[in-house]
Amino acid sequence: MTIMTIPSFHGRLAFCSNFYWCPVTLDGWTYPTAEHAYQARKMATKEDHDRVAGAWKPGHAKHMTRGLPARKNWYRIKHFVMRRVLEAKFSDTKLATMLLATGTEELVENNTWGDTYWGVYNGVGENHLGKLLMAIREELQITQKRRKK
Repeated sequence: MTIMTIPSFHGRLAFCSNFYWCPVTLDGWTYPTAEHAYQARKMATKEDHDRVAGAWKPGHAKHMTRGLPARKNWYRIKHFVMRRVLEAKFSDTKLATMLLATGTEELVENNTWGDTYWGVYNGVGENHLGKLLMAIREELQITQKRRKK
């Protein structure tokens, strides 16, 4: 079986980006994008959380967190938080269907801003965002198979 690699989250895969405009509801909060949710969850204070959650664009939410105090345990929990954000995002039936339509394609978050943790920059990176998306897709596939039985 050949596995195609998806090189970035643009065009038909724009929905995989955390900047994609779709509401994400998590723990009673509804954020305009997954990026808003992730960045707001990073904040140490409720006031900073609320300001970041209300940012006018996802990129603005990301940039607002620079210089603000993050939760003390952020580096230990950031992967878990991203997982929860993505699970909430893809609980939407339309988005889940779009993710399932990627089949077995390898999802790689190539970027130009140097992120080698969540993505890949100049061929180097851990691609944790892509890996989480593929894990969620696999869980959706398993759930779909169970329903067909």
